[in-house]
Formats: sequence, C-alpha cells, structure tokens
Amino acid sequence: MGYARRAHLKPTSPLDHAGVFVDDLERARAFYERTLGMSFIENDEDDHVWMATLRSGAQEVHLFKSKTEAVRPHLNHLAFRVSKGDLAARLSALREEGIAFTGPHRYNNTSFSEFKDPDGLSSELIAVDEAATER
Repeated sequence: MGYARRAHLKPTSPLDHAGVFVDDLERARAFYERTLGMSFIENDEDDHVWMATLRSGAQEVHLFKSKTEAVRPHLNHLAFRVSKGDLAARLSALREEGIAFTGPHRYNNTSFSEFKDPDGLSSELIAVDEAATER
C-alpha cells in the first residue's frame, strides 16, 4: 500500500548520515576505517559528547561517546538531507502531521531539525549551506 507524497515536496536526497552511540570511540573508529574502509573526516565535541565523523562516498557515520553518562551503544538517529530551500516546507509538513520537532539548529555549515517518526524513532532533516562549504 503506497501513500501519496505531498505534491510540493521533492524526495529527500540519499541518507546524509547515521548517528551511533558507542562504548569506545577509538575502537569503533578503527573498525569503521579498517573493516568497512571508511575515511576519517574529523573529531569534534560539545558539552555532552565526543564525536568522530567517518565518510564513505556521500554518506557519513557520526560516532558519539557520551561525556556525562553511561549510554548503551545504539543507533541514535538517521539524518535525511534536504535542500536549504526545502527545509521550511518539510517542517511545515511535519507540523501539519502533528509531529513535534526542534530547530532548526545550526552546526558548522548546516541547519537541522530533529523529530521522531510515528514509532518514536529519532530522525533529522539536514540542509547543508553549500555556499559556506565552497568558501
């Protein structure tokens, strides 16, 4: 059974990234590099997590290690890339469906909003500021 997509929304681009909490950031990074052939991009951190970003083609895996509490390893979220111009329309569609979201937030050269799907699984819509990337 198919459901009609809202006519004014374009399909999302491929998956932008998956966010994964791990027990040991270095061990996980080594696994994704050695075993899956992913390329290390950068380490980053904020008040709550340490993060390692790895890439294969256009897709990334963001590995997280909590600074503040013990967090069991798990898939934290899936992030779907949309155009910067389409982000507002997608947030409007979420609002019309009665789905709460946060954001848009800014991180480096992106704007993103977080939401949960009808089963409570965490997702993001992420728009990359291509102009900032090209600088």
